[in-house]
Amino acid sequence: MPGFLKATVEWFRIYKIPDGKPENQFAFNGEAKDREFAHKVIMETHESWQHLVEGKSDAGGLSTSCVTLPNAHSKLSVVEAEEVVGSSPEAGPGQPIDPKGEL
Repeated sequence: MPGFLKATVEWFRIYKIPDGKPENQFAFNGEAKDREFAHKVIMETHESWQHLVEGKSDAGGLSTSCVTLPNAHSKLSVVEAEEVVGSSPEAGPGQPIDPKGEL
């Protein structure tokens, strides 16, 4: 699909302009990176996530307890997980969606 990547980058750069916002600025001078670069970022992010779940890095106060991951630092039984879910407050009413897609 010749031109598809360039068109996609262009769309992400300008799509907020009609709402009066400035064009988006991208890292790397707006140039797309190759597959190897993307794969490296994905692998680094996955490794960071693994260290977080395994208790090898600071979770900053977040709970990383889970039921199914074999190497998890903090495990819950299915019964304990159901108790956590059951004790959680009810969800509040839905919020209206901005027709312009802004949050």
